Amino acid sequence: MREGKSHAIMLTSSFPAFHGDYRGSFVLDYARWLELRGHAVDVVTPAGPRPTALPHWGRATGPERPLAVGPPMLFSSLFLGAGVLDELRRRPWMAPEVPLGLAIMAHRALELSVTADLIVSHWLFPVALVGDLIATLRGIPHLIVEHGGGVRMVQSIPQGDRLVAGTLRRAARVQWVARHQKRWAASHGLRCHDFVMPMPPWPPDHHPDPASLGPPSAQPRGLLWLGRMTQAKAPHHLIEALDIIARSDNAALLSGLKVTMAGHGPLRPALEAQARTIPGLAVNFPGEIPQDEVQKLMLQHHTFAFTAAPPSHNQQEGTPRTLLQAMSLGRLVLAAATGGVPDQLQHNQSGLLYDPNHPEQLAHLLLQALAKDDLHTHMVKGALKAASAASWTALANELDHLKDQRFG
Repeated sequence: MREGKSHAIMLTSSFPAFHGDYRGSFVLDYARWLELRGHAVDVVTPAGPRPTALPHWGRATGPERPLAVGPPMLFSSLFLGAGVLDELRRRPWMAPEVPLGLAIMAHRALELSVTADLIVSHWLFPVALVGDLIATLRGIPHLIVEHGGGVRMVQSIPQGDRLVAGTLRRAARVQWVARHQKRWAASHGLRCHDFVMPMPPWPPDHHPDPASLGPPSAQPRGLLWLGRMTQAKAPHHLIEALDIIARSDNAALLSGLKVTMAGHGPLRPALEAQARTIPGLAVNFPGEIPQDEVQKLMLQHHTFAFTAAPPSHNQQEGTPRTLLQAMSLGRLVLAAATGGVPDQLQHNQSGLLYDPNHPEQLAHLLLQALAKDDLHTHMVKGALKAASAASWTALANELDHLKDQRFG
């Protein structure tokens, strides 16, 4: 994919509804990256946020305008939550909105695609089915970016792999964000022109310099957890690990430690109550953090914890962006070995991994992190190297051959 004026239609079921919204922020960054390279981009959603709340920025080729297009919603849409699959489990009576939203998205995208050179679909299912239809009708290349939720939805449907086989085969390129997704496709005989690359940790116009931050050992002693407080994210693993240490002979290691659990979700009230029972330790719950404040928050803590529940029925997460963000800032990372995490973080080389089937292991890792200051220096070098491989430049190199398929 080369520099120059071209027109891309980006289809997504998740997109930020307001400035700083974490939902689909990586999709916004993908669109911004294309625009910064000189391409015109239209982002189409099944149920766009109200027009007054849409993110704006001045596109390189025209005046400032809403980037995402979709109908204003008079109710809480499935497509404005924390993920269509999770929202469906919570509100199954809203299921009819899915085909309706996809039909609206397809109609709008088809209108906009008259001058398009590329269709980009975020998530294999169901969005890529729409993208495949439009790309085939227009005779233009189709790029699929699978973050994790699409594969999980396919896995939950009987014979779901057959449903997406043609879509994958016809795609010009397929970007998996974790190796286990590529292995899943191969194990089901799903052929495609694919590559594995997690989403770059920061927006394309944001370039933090870890060297200017100083060593983590010189940073305030702090432990950060950041994410959605749901069963799948298993934030209770960290609470339980802290409680084990606080009730052990090593409780003094927690003295002066700043512990922050940022985010929101249905488990937050229970987590706050559980945290209050930890002897001698106060845990801060600041709520959701705007995306443009994530770096500042991470720099206030020298250690980052990523927790996750054990995968069920081989349904695993992709590669958490917060993991790569923490690694790129030179934080010591403790993480559950699930999904795409082991692709990026090597145990005892660039961070510390625990088995989510045995969450008590996290307490042991946390003890190591608190007791051994030299761990930070040793691990951070590997973390910075691993995080730097997920860059917008590397992504451009992977997509370069699209220049021969009308886009470029």
